[in-house]
Amino acid sequence: MSDSLGESAGSSTRTYSSVWSHFTLVENDEKAQCNYCGTTYKRTGGNTTNLHKHMQKKHSSKIETEVESGEMDKFVKKELPNAPGRLSFTLDAWTSPSYIPFLGITVHWISREWELKEILIDFCKLSGPHSGENLHESFVKCCDDMRILTKIIACTTDNASNNDTLMKALEKTCKDQNIEFTAHNNHIRCLAHIINLAAQDALTTLKVKYVDNENELLNNDEVSEVVPKLRKLVVKIHASPQRREKFSRQCEAAHLPDKELVVDVKTRWNSTFDMIERSLELREALDNIAIADRDLRQCELIDAEWDLLKQIKKLLYIFLRATLHISHGRYPTIENSIPIFNWIMDKIEDFDKEANIDEIVKKAACNAMEKLKKYYQYTDGIIYTISTILDLRLKLTYYKDHNWKEEYITKARDDIRKLYDSTYAPRIDQNIQDEDLIADDDLLSHIYKKWRTSRNESELDLYLGSPIVPGEVDLLQWWKMNESQYPHLAAMARDYLAIPATSTPIEKAFSGGTDLISQKRCSLSAETIRACMCIKSWWKTELKCNK
Repeated sequence: MSDSLGESAGSSTRTYSSVWSHFTLVENDEKAQCNYCGTTYKRTGGNTTNLHKHMQKKHSSKIETEVESGEMDKFVKKELPNAPGRLSFTLDAWTSPSYIPFLGITVHWISREWELKEILIDFCKLSGPHSGENLHESFVKCCDDMRILTKIIACTTDNASNNDTLMKALEKTCKDQNIEFTAHNNHIRCLAHIINLAAQDALTTLKVKYVDNENELLNNDEVSEVVPKLRKLVVKIHASPQRREKFSRQCEAAHLPDKELVVDVKTRWNSTFDMIERSLELREALDNIAIADRDLRQCELIDAEWDLLKQIKKLLYIFLRATLHISHGRYPTIENSIPIFNWIMDKIEDFDKEANIDEIVKKAACNAMEKLKKYYQYTDGIIYTISTILDLRLKLTYYKDHNWKEEYITKARDDIRKLYDSTYAPRIDQNIQDEDLIADDDLLSHIYKKWRTSRNESELDLYLGSPIVPGEVDLLQWWKMNESQYPHLAAMARDYLAIPATSTPIEKAFSGGTDLISQKRCSLSAETIRACMCIKSWWKTELKCNK
């Protein structure tokens, strides 16, 4: 059955989008007419986006009434328990610009049409501290209210200690309800946050101390480390319109592009990379203005310092490249985590082996590696293994190609086989019944001899025995096209390939919260904020449920 919202009111499949409560089909069901203003839209295949946009733009008050009356809430509560497969979550605490603490929760799954779905299911006000116990209580209350805790497969969070406490409490709750969930196996630590922590450790080693304001930096005469020294030079130029004009002329004289210098900020480590990269690009102009301006001479960089900046840039680029990779697309899912971890660590090892790398930069690389290793151990959890193998570009071949120890490859194979046999494989009695039916008829037995032979080989064996599919491939589309060949293994893929590798989805919701609670709207109540945040996500996702 399709998950498309186009099969709407009047459709034979009785699929229903919430937007149809505001529209009526007219002109032999070829157009949709707004129940409030009479505007009509031509039905275009299975798309209701234009109807949603009309409601949001012209009749937002109707949507708010719908939220207040609980109609959309009921709609979501009906959809999620009936979603195919299991559900994954991202969650985090956030404090609004008006100082109201919230817990945001997103849920993720793969539809029957093999589309990756995500919605914000709650944005609830927190009472008391952001402790793991409080977060756990709010999360379980939300899941119980939606009747979806039994469908949980994973939770993705950042690496704050309160999330460890939350997951231990959740493990106990799930155990009491006979739900399979452990803090070790089912807690996914945000990969983007881990990369950020590793990069920050490298910068701390390099003594890249950030300041809260430019005046503090400008008044500090004792800047000796190379990155703070570069930052002071950049800030001095940036803070003066006259110097900016002189710098522009220096760029022109050196036949360099007339670009703005970048000043890094402590909340974004990659801004330090950007500052170094831009400064290296415009080095000649920076050297010339530092020589020409007496007040800048204390910030002048010598050749050895420029070489050091090149090394730092090369190290930081490893983390930047990985960050850009996982930022590509909607959000990264967990099958990519082990390969990304391994790529970063391999690159750091290669960097460390290079000749003429300064000792302080080597130390920075070493400290970053230690941070990565601290979190890499968690990828031993079975979820990472299963997800990697179910990526048809990787399978077990990834481990073999990257020279993993044979005992680990054997364990990975055993883990997925054990899970498949216990949870996803067809029931033995059904297989026996089918084969007995064929055996009783000699004609059918003759025709289906090959079928019986292939049945002895499980879907998992067939999948693992087939070659990987290299290059760019739409993973979910492949499973959609091959679901008929691997119906039971596809059910496993539907569960595991929706698990987020990062907490990016909930962080995006927080960005939306900042936009919502502007200076003009700072008096919005917590319940109004919750309703606005959730309804925006629900309408954007265009949920449907079966009538």
